[in-house]
Amino acid sequence: MLTHFKIKSLAFDVSNSNMPMVSKPVDWSFNKENSLNQGGYLFDKLENLIIFNRERSLKTSVNKKIISNLNYLQSVPFKVNKTLLRNMIKDFNNFLKLEGFTIQDYEDVVAFLDVKNQSHTRKSYNDQCEKIQKIIEIIEQGNYLSLFKEFYFPVYLDFRGRVYYSGWPLNPQGDA
Repeated sequence: MLTHFKIKSLAFDVSNSNMPMVSKPVDWSFNKENSLNQGGYLFDKLENLIIFNRERSLKTSVNKKIISNLNYLQSVPFKVNKTLLRNMIKDFNNFLKLEGFTIQDYEDVVAFLDVKNQSHTRKSYNDQCEKIQKIIEIIEQGNYLSLFKEFYFPVYLDFRGRVYYSGWPLNPQGDA
């Protein structure tokens, strides 16, 4: 029954996603001229720390205390719960059912829509498909990250000074 979900999951390429790091991120710091040095990812992503708004008129002001907090946040190691991941993969249909999904019980969209139920609409089918595809992407990324002892999420600031973790689809701040 899950063949179309398996096919969709093949489209997800772990190597092309915004992956967390499997080594500790580079600390953000100031240089001798008191401007920012590179931090976070091992390659140049300095533009992530200071981001401009749409008008490019406001710029985030960063001091040593903010840098210290960013460095602490991105130094926290994460691990994959391998037992939970294995159980999710082992009985994916049951996992979806426990999460409130129903489309996995139908052969295709036509079978889903044939059921005389007001909640069985093309929109609800597509919404469930989209959510399940994201779950599959997270499982694939978790499966890859489970090969490592730990992993890290580099952090950055937006133009308002809000802190965000890099990483998608798996992210400690969620997906909203």
